[in-house]
Amino acid sequence: MIDVDLKNEFRENDVILVISSMEKYQAALSMSLRGVDGISKKICYFSFTKDGKSLARLLEKEKIGRGKFIFLQTVSESEKTENSFYAGRIEELTKISLACASVLSKYKPDCVFNDSLSALFIYVDGNSALRFTIDLIKKTRENESKIILLASIDEKNASPIKELYMYSDKIIDLRKGAG
Repeated sequence: MIDVDLKNEFRENDVILVISSMEKYQAALSMSLRGVDGISKKICYFSFTKDGKSLARLLEKEKIGRGKFIFLQTVSESEKTENSFYAGRIEELTKISLACASVLSKYKPDCVFNDSLSALFIYVDGNSALRFTIDLIKKTRENESKIILLASIDEKNASPIKELYMYSDKIIDLRKGAG
């Protein structure tokens, strides 16, 4: 079990990068979701790997109410639920960026929770994915929102994800002995 006081980290930092191994990813996701839920009033859950229905099931499994969540996803245009929006295919970074800006402007979430940053770096070249992520961080700061980026690191994506360290207020690395 991974146990990090994300609530305290969230109060003190605007940009948190949570790093895990693939083996610990689900535990990191659960811990991060509970932390965000405990401190945020309105959350934009932005996923590259889950559609709206999957996101709703995940929250149900974690015993987290859906009321404060807006889902923004890149998986399926047809698999939507209430407050679920399709942002475009993962390769359509401009379209996704515009959708993010729209959700931030319209719904004014106090937190953006991004799961899984690793998928972006798998499907999109590293430099484009990095620029997109930096832009997303800037947009959340401009909207006075906080952002939690969740990623698993392997040898293929380690370098570009580590580039995000300088844009993060806090890096929580769960690969080292935790859990």
